[in-house]
Amino acid sequence: MAALLLLGGCGAREPKVIKPPKDAAAVIEPFLKELAAGNKDKAAAFVTDTATDELDNQFAGDHKKLAAAGKITPRFITLTGDYIGAIEDEREGDRQAVTLVYAAKSGEKWTTATVRAYKFQDEPYKVEYWRVANEAPKKPYSANVDAEEMEQSEKMMNVVSIILSVLGVIGIALLVWLVRRRPHLMVPEIESEPRRSASTIRELEE
Repeated sequence: MAALLLLGGCGAREPKVIKPPKDAAAVIEPFLKELAAGNKDKAAAFVTDTATDELDNQFAGDHKKLAAAGKITPRFITLTGDYIGAIEDEREGDRQAVTLVYAAKSGEKWTTATVRAYKFQDEPYKVEYWRVANEAPKKPYSANVDAEEMEQSEKMMNVVSIILSVLGVIGIALLVWLVRRRPHLMVPEIESEPRRSASTIRELEE
């Protein structure tokens, strides 16, 4: 199992820095900057009215994580348009959303900020959802999929994958052990038919 985990760690690649849309970055990056600086009032200027309560509840923890992370850079993006969002508006059909994942790495420790913002036509973006966590960055889910449910499903799939890998290693080890302990089970011994001598044949003919 240790060998499998080692191979998995060696195969993981750090996600590259991407270039986000300018209009989205013009809102999301200042928002994260104000969070890191501890300026809640300035950060509030970038969020929707429905997200102000979340900002109050999450601010202390988010500020602490981002302040310790240093410079974060964009790593993933998901664009979504024409979907039913979290708020009700008669212009929902013109709604466009973008989810950007920013991350910073210090040693082996990651800090990730996933931020979703939306806009209507030519209006500026507004931040409606964000999550700051000490974990490696990963591609965000589609905006019309429940992120928490998908995250739980992904965790379950990872657990199942690990269990199957362990069972596979145990099965191979057991097979090798059986072959070494009981080689005749794999390659049975072939008993040669006793050959009758010429004198025996003559005695039978007489």
